[in-house]
Amino acid sequence: TLGSTLLRSIAMEENELLRECRGRDFPRVSLLIGVSACLERDRERIKQHGADFAWGKPPPEMNSKLRNELLMTLLKKRNKDRIDH
Repeated sequence: TLGSTLLRSIAMEENELLRECRGRDFPRVSLLIGVSACLERDRERIKQHGADFAWGKPPPEMNSKLRNELLMTLLKKRNKDRIDH
């Protein structure tokens, strides 16, 4: 589908950027969320095309657990999941 193709393109561009920046500060990559009205059917394809999360419609309610999961995933993508002292 068009959405999966777009996710794949964005994920490939981010991966290329990360390869180019190896050994330097990582660029600010995005959190990629695929959304589908038929999530059970589309979940695997959405994830295979580079989405960090796959949500059904309507999207899940934003609460502290989801917010923390989004934040931790984003920090990990940006290689900031550990704090150096």
